[in-house]
Amino acid sequence: MRGLDMMAKGPARSGRHGPARSTRNPDTNPFGRTGVTALAVLVAGSLAGGILPARADIGISGARIAQGALWVVGQTDEVNAPITLEDEFVQVTDSRGRFEFKVIHHPATCVVTLKTPTQRQRAVVSDCGQAGPQGLAGPAGPAGPPGPAGPPGPPGAPAARDMVGVAPEPVAPSTPSTPGGPAQRPGPTDATSSTRPPDPAPPPGRPPAPAADPAPRVGTEVARLPPPTAPVAPPAPPSPPPGPPPPPVVGEWFVEDNVAKISIQPCGRSVCGAVSWSKGGDQIGTEILRDMKPAGPNRWQGTILDPQSGRSYSSNISLQNQNTLRVEGCVLGVLCGGQTWTRAK
Repeated sequence: MRGLDMMAKGPARSGRHGPARSTRNPDTNPFGRTGVTALAVLVAGSLAGGILPARADIGISGARIAQGALWVVGQTDEVNAPITLEDEFVQVTDSRGRFEFKVIHHPATCVVTLKTPTQRQRAVVSDCGQAGPQGLAGPAGPAGPPGPAGPPGPPGAPAARDMVGVAPEPVAPSTPSTPGGPAQRPGPTDATSSTRPPDPAPPPGRPPAPAADPAPRVGTEVARLPPPTAPVAPPAPPSPPPGPPPPPVVGEWFVEDNVAKISIQPCGRSVCGAVSWSKGGDQIGTEILRDMKPAGPNRWQGTILDPQSGRSYSSNISLQNQNTLRVEGCVLGVLCGGQTWTRAK
């Protein structure tokens, strides 16, 4: 089996009790394959391999929750007969007694029941987990150890320098007093005494005024302020660390028949692929690879869309080398096929 669309070659066929499988021009299909659905091939292979008994009541070859739906596939010995799933979903078996359910349903007990007019069968559904109610939050845990010390802060402004006083002017030594008279006060400096006029004589009958003391010269403490300094700019915040490099699978890829080109780009922590060019000019922008999460070195796993049937399947892609990409897909984990894509120059 080959081909990402998981189709076997062959013309379209229509049964008596089901729609015909449509075919498309390979030029309008990015994967270039037409034929019957992969599920029919799965049932045929199961019959050939002996999975279903020759005359079973209701044989079930697959019951699983996948791609957001409940899948139940099997065969019964009652052809062209109604068959019900969970007394809610009804189909009609084909001319070989085959049936396929793909419904939006989640069984409460992970066990489903199928019925025909004369038979009844139960099956366990895989990948069917039931979540219970959310419990109460537990108590807060103890505080963790203190973290490492942070980086030192920016330097502060320089401290003011010490106050410096100015020494007072020296005073001339006192003149010794003359005998029988009071001590003489020191006079002004020579330069002042040579230009200062004599004191006027007091008027008659008035006692002489006491001599005025010369203006005192007291040393004054002058605060010398520090010279103005430029403001210190805060250090620049550290640059954020560089982000992780893009995955090596990112780029443009030609599908196996070169009829379409898929652009693979990051989408969150996954990668996605959409049609960026097709030979027929249609389906541009259709997302083919969806939510492919890392699953190992140079390997990603998610879902792939078959644009012919509109169905999605489990898929994985792996980078063989810089210019070769292997793309594989499976339905219900049983039927698998693949293609090799090449990087567009």
